[in-house]
Amino acid sequence: MSGSPRPVRLLIGTPRRALVLAALSCCALLICVTLIPWPRELLTVLVAIPIGLTPFAVIVKAFPNESKQLAAKGLARIAWVSHELERQTVKQDVEGKLQASLARLSGTCVGAVPTSVRFEFLKSGESLRELPDGTFVVGIAHHDDWTRNVVAAAWAYARLAVLPKARLHLDPEVSQGIDFVVAKDLLSESDPDAVAQFLEQIWSPAIRERSRLRDLTLKLERLREDFLFHTVLVAEFRDLGTRMAGKFTQEDVALETAEFVEFLYSIATREHGDVGTARLDFSGREIKAKFILVAKPAVYAAKGSDPYRKAVEWALQHAHRSIYLLSRGRNSEYAQQVADHFAEDERLRSIEHWRSGNPGATRGAVDVYRLNVDLRFLTGIGYEPLVAVGPGKQREILDAEWASRRSVRPRAH
Repeated sequence: MSGSPRPVRLLIGTPRRALVLAALSCCALLICVTLIPWPRELLTVLVAIPIGLTPFAVIVKAFPNESKQLAAKGLARIAWVSHELERQTVKQDVEGKLQASLARLSGTCVGAVPTSVRFEFLKSGESLRELPDGTFVVGIAHHDDWTRNVVAAAWAYARLAVLPKARLHLDPEVSQGIDFVVAKDLLSESDPDAVAQFLEQIWSPAIRERSRLRDLTLKLERLREDFLFHTVLVAEFRDLGTRMAGKFTQEDVALETAEFVEFLYSIATREHGDVGTARLDFSGREIKAKFILVAKPAVYAAKGSDPYRKAVEWALQHAHRSIYLLSRGRNSEYAQQVADHFAEDERLRSIEHWRSGNPGATRGAVDVYRLNVDLRFLTGIGYEPLVAVGPGKQREILDAEWASRRSVRPRAH
């Protein structure tokens, strides 16, 4: 066996002692560089580097195997830190961009979407096996591909986190259209490049050969532009999911959700000041909403708020679950006066208000007031709920009650 390293081993002893000697020599070199008034740059090039590397070269020569093991451990530690920093970079970037959009989204449709998002990385197959059923796993690309990671996260969030209780009861293509609009809305607040990639790689291919889905998504996008998507459509579908929780999917309810999209689109595309023949109340089996357009200053100047208050009263008497006051620009103060008139009305559970754009702006802004009706006031002990009785059925019940009273009239003795 070759004994060349042995004299060096006897001189400096164990690897630990060798590291101590190397550190001491570096300290001595540092003191020399600090105290000697030579040009430091020249000293560093000609003396410091060779002298500084000499102790480590001696250690590697004396302990070749131990040096390799030590180097491997050091490189492994550096690689672990590097990968961990990469994961944290991706996590913070995606969470930060989505969180900025969620703050606005959750404010216009409370209860329909989670208010925060959090990502956790799966680092082993065991972690994957321990996930509860229904957990969604998203593949994350290299941290350099910022755009792809944000698109993947937003697309997953839109499909899984928005309206989870209502999904089974929505028209399938309406449900998919909601995914597209929500994902685009999230991305538009964080990254224009992500919006372009989403449209090119996900949205456009999905609707290319499906004309009905393409038509529905375009209408849903128009509702978003007119501030009716989150404040009305998502809110009504949220309540639908709550009412239908625990029930089987019903085809007529799914059809009703598609009809509601068409109904809202007719309101969104209505010309300003057009009285027309388009109806402003939707009376379905599960969705029942009344819309009041506060859009004519001349009417308000001549008659005040009476016409709008009467319209609200009519909706209350006909058992609409939701009553919406819609206004734009300067008409917002008129809508607010109508809403304030019913602020203390016991027939309402609450009144919600949203304004598009800058909360402090009024010019061109769209205001939406939602009057949430408390249907309990329509029912009493021993009586059928009025909400379940149509006009024809009401007449039938009244006739039956009148006939029964005549048949039990007491006889004279």
